[in-house]
Amino acid sequence: MDWYQNYQQLAAHEKIGTDYSIFLRFARPETAVLAIHGGGIEPGTSEMARAISDHDWSFYDFQGKKKKGNHRLHPF
Repeated sequence: MDWYQNYQQLAAHEKIGTDYSIFLRFARPETAVLAIHGGGIEPGTSEMARAISDHDWSFYDFQGKKKKGNHRLHPF
């Protein structure tokens, strides 16, 4: 079960920069690689997505940064 129903709820209870981070890189607009379970949410996801995007495609990375309990940040 997800803890939050949308990003607004998540942002109201979690602190960006401390509990989670969002990284964006804009490149060719026709393709974007997304890591919505990055960082401690599902380890390895951020690294795989970054490698796939390889600076040729746009990139979005939502990373859980908590020492524990990153499952709470799982996207809604």
